[in-house]
Amino acid sequence: MRTIGISLLFLSIFAVLCVYVIKTIPITIQSAIQASIQAQFEANALPGIQITMDGRDATLLGSLDSQQKINQAMKLAGGVEGVRVVMPQLTLSSQEVNPDATDSEKIPSNDSTVQ
Repeated sequence: MRTIGISLLFLSIFAVLCVYVIKTIPITIQSAIQASIQAQFEANALPGIQITMDGRDATLLGSLDSQQKINQAMKLAGGVEGVRVVMPQLTLSSQEVNPDATDSEKIPSNDSTVQ
């Protein structure tokens, strides 16, 4: 009888530990992915991008000054191990205008959202 009681105690402890591990591992992985993306942005001079995570899906929020930098941010985030999907919600803060372009060729400088 005592053996059954001890077995039930150990089984209960094991079940509690399993629940704890199952709940904490995804948060740890998500935080590690987010930190890796942020490190890539810092190493490649892409400041000011906010990263939110939903599981392994990354959403990029912020404003960059060129489409090239937006594309670079998307590529860097997508290249981080563990990232499943990158969703851009980045805006262009300004656009380069060719000073020799005619008025009809110039691009307006108002913000536009890249989706």
